[in-house]
Amino acid sequence: MDTIHHLSNGQSDFSFYFDSTKAMLIDAIVMDNSIKIKGDIKIGDSYEKILKSLDSNRNTKVKSFQILIYNNYEAPNQLILEFKDEKLVSLRYNPYRG
Repeated sequence: MDTIHHLSNGQSDFSFYFDSTKAMLIDAIVMDNSIKIKGDIKIGDSYEKILKSLDSNRNTKVKSFQILIYNNYEAPNQLILEFKDEKLVSLRYNPYRG
């Protein structure tokens, strides 16, 4: 039987899909700093730290922005990071669903 479960933690929400053979994250919105993702990224981090965590080969000067969309083209998923005053305030993950 296919099932979708929703999990909330503070201001963060996660949706998981389960069937008889697999389980996968289908959506995530993170808005509090109690949750860390790969590279120790968490709400409140500076965009400079996040860019270094996502791309350690980056040597360019970072310019101020509000939204960063990070794509993985090997498995087309998307990480959308929203900043305010140069600090991460929300993170949305949209995985590949093919």
